Amino acid sequence: LQSNFCKVRALILFGLMKSHDYRINSTNTSLNSIEANIWNDNYYFETPSFPLTATLNSPGDNSTYIVGSTIIIKADASGGMGSIQKVEFFADTTKLAEDLTSPYSYNWSNFSQGNYTITAKAIDSWGNTYSSSQVNINIESTLNTCSATGKITRDKWTNFLGKTLAEIPVNTTPTSTILLSLFEGPKNVGDNYATRIRGYICPPSSGNYTFWIASDNNSELYLSSSTNPNDKVKIAQQDFNSTSRQWNKYDKQQSQPIPLIAGKSYYIEALHREGSLSDNLAVGWQLPDSTMERPIPGIRLSPFPTSLNLDNKQPIISIPKITVIGPKKINKEEETVLSIELDPFAVYQWKINNVIVPMSNKHFLKVTREGSYRVKVIKDGTVSLSDTVNILRDKKTDIINQLNNDDIKDEIEDPIILKVYPNPNTGLFTIIVCMPVSELAKIQMMNSLGQVVFNKEIKTQNGCINETVEIDKSFSPGIYTLKVIIGNKVENTNVVLLR
Repeated sequence: LQSNFCKVRALILFGLMKSHDYRINSTNTSLNSIEANIWNDNYYFETPSFPLTATLNSPGDNSTYIVGSTIIIKADASGGMGSIQKVEFFADTTKLAEDLTSPYSYNWSNFSQGNYTITAKAIDSWGNTYSSSQVNINIESTLNTCSATGKITRDKWTNFLGKTLAEIPVNTTPTSTILLSLFEGPKNVGDNYATRIRGYICPPSSGNYTFWIASDNNSELYLSSSTNPNDKVKIAQQDFNSTSRQWNKYDKQQSQPIPLIAGKSYYIEALHREGSLSDNLAVGWQLPDSTMERPIPGIRLSPFPTSLNLDNKQPIISIPKITVIGPKKINKEEETVLSIELDPFAVYQWKINNVIVPMSNKHFLKVTREGSYRVKVIKDGTVSLSDTVNILRDKKTDIINQLNNDDIKDEIEDPIILKVYPNPNTGLFTIIVCMPVSELAKIQMMNSLGQVVFNKEIKTQNGCINETVEIDKSFSPGIYTLKVIIGNKVENTNVVLLR
């Protein structure tokens, strides 16, 4: 204002960021032509309010860690006057560290056993401060080490016509409940059904884990912060179809990184709906060291206990229901066939009058004589026996050659039932071997050059073996011979390996 101030009206603007009383002041030295006393008036400048805030994003409230692990503390800060100068991190009243740049974080590892209250304090350019809400954490010297049993529970509801996962009748008794040896359901086994795969997962090391889910039709993946299912939250989902193990078709299939603690057991659950055509469901994860396990193998899993299997720890298959196609009195004009629902991952064994019917390894049986019929369904090492269906002979005809039980027994050599699924596969598959009695079985797998790629002796349980096999990636694709040797009996089948 290099002029006579009395003759000039001036609007003076200041870039102020705070409501305050300001004194406009100068000296006679700087402006000798202006009387000093006119610079000694008080002025009040009003500026908009920008609240200073700070929020802790990690760790979670009531989290548990072990001595020697690393706790990642993360915070957001915004608002205030000027800019955020820094964020300070505290354990109780002790300052741990400060971070001058966003994103604000600190990796804390030099802690002792005990309970701590974590806070973050933001400081702006004017020295204003704001402390976040408190987060409580627990530090233990050691944790009870969880041990995986190698299985996870799969519930299935058939004849499900709902269009959303919320319609799955999870509070009703499933049509069937089985145990899986990896976090993957059977593929292409039917239409109009819903499944829930649930149990507990045991992380091998502490750190951040990323999960994936892949399915046809849609699915959701839930994880709890504890063994309590009520604490579960949705971490990934798939709203549309994908092919088997197609992990990266949609963004929502992948979870955010989730910190898990080694030795701590977590409840995990996947819901799945199938309409028609192809069907599949699988869940995988990435370990803190970047190792991919997709699907998650049984060595990380334990089943969810139910009233069905708490006592005997065995998977339960619902009682197979036999459908009689044709007359219940056999005659030469009409054919009588017994049938149950097809499950491509099960093996079947029909009996008449409690005696095995030769070559009866399909889900249906053409009746050739009167008697009491039952079917045994074997899946995942579990045996389920149907109710009895009585078939009579029409005495007006004489077309059936009667065979007594002794005749049938003479024809039967204790059969070995051998099944491999999936087949073809990419090197990870399950072998099911069943026989009438429990014996020691030798399982060998050889390539076309006669090289043995798998060799193991296994004692059967309840007459069956359920063994998951993973072939080394060094072996090339092709047809391999799988041989099961039990005493002097040998059973062979081919396994097709794809890469």
